[in-house]
Amino acid sequence: MKAEEIKQLLEKYLQGTSTPEEKAQIQRYYLHVLDQPAEPASRHLIKRDFQRTYRRIAPMITGSAQKPTYKRLRWLPYAAAVALIALAVGTWFISDTRKQAINKMLVTTDIAPGGNRASLTLADGRTIDLNKAQTGIVVGDKMTYSDGTDVWNENEGNTELGQADPQGLSTGYYVLSTPKGGSYQITLPDGSKVWLNAASSLRYPSRFDGKKRMVELEGEAYFDIRRQPLDNSHEAPLAPFLVKTTNQTVEVLGTQFNISAYTDEPETRTTLAEGKIRLNAGATGASISLVPGEQGILANGVIETKQVDIEPYTAWKDGKFVFDQEPLESIMRKLARWYDVEVVYAGDKTYSTFTGSISRQEQIGAILEKIRFTQAVDFKIEGRRITVM
Repeated sequence: MKAEEIKQLLEKYLQGTSTPEEKAQIQRYYLHVLDQPAEPASRHLIKRDFQRTYRRIAPMITGSAQKPTYKRLRWLPYAAAVALIALAVGTWFISDTRKQAINKMLVTTDIAPGGNRASLTLADGRTIDLNKAQTGIVVGDKMTYSDGTDVWNENEGNTELGQADPQGLSTGYYVLSTPKGGSYQITLPDGSKVWLNAASSLRYPSRFDGKKRMVELEGEAYFDIRRQPLDNSHEAPLAPFLVKTTNQTVEVLGTQFNISAYTDEPETRTTLAEGKIRLNAGATGASISLVPGEQGILANGVIETKQVDIEPYTAWKDGKFVFDQEPLESIMRKLARWYDVEVVYAGDKTYSTFTGSISRQEQIGAILEKIRFTQAVDFKIEGRRITVM
């Protein structure tokens, strides 16, 4: 972003004419700058001006302050524009003093990110912990890890694991479960792939029959469903693929989509990346089709659709948190699942939205600090409890 563009955006929100997209653009730019390396020549500037300038600008960018007037903030078009232009040429950075204070506060009680953690419940009810060094399992003639290692070799005595269809039980069901702070992948018997997010479970058969391919989801998962063969192919047609959650059933033939069906969320969100799917609300029978870039939102038996940028809803499988004008409470629920923490609020919950992209491999302190820079909010970490203040 050029300096002149930044200045124009700043002037617009000072005049109260910024669109939500323009506010988010400034916010994203700040987050980008915070990731840049320090320039020694600018240290005296940042120590003197950056915190003061940003603390006054941030509430307006995020919408947490009242609409500003030019009279009250007549200095800002100059001071803030100078600050932002300096940022544009990469000469500003977070002060060493502030960073050291933050690190001292957070690192001593910081919380590591989640990782490859999951358990597998067998058809007979037994449960085993899967290898944390592996990224997922493959269900075929044998049940293996993604690198081809037999799962049962690491769990001696569980001879049932060696075959996907033990003792001829073609209708045997398994459950892949991730705890808070865990994620895992699975390749299903038909070759379809599923990425399971934290605090989620997927119930699936050891082998699909010829009539339907059905799995049951609790929590969140990204699906890459094997497509139907071409008409001139000699392959047999695939049965319809169904994903059942507590409140809906998704019908699909071959596509990529994400379902978020956590019980602590107010709605179930289905986001389509490729292909075409159909949503059916279990309670009311409401039904609707989605095309790529659309999201179906199910709440109280009613399905609504809207056009969305799919990245904020699918980036988790690629190791990122991507937020786009997302409420702080929603963000904290996601962090609670991935970092396996409890979140409590001190005072009211009148927080604004947040926009940014952050690696899921960051310590939670680094993520909270980025939010602090763009929100009128603070955090306290005690053990595995985070207090939002």
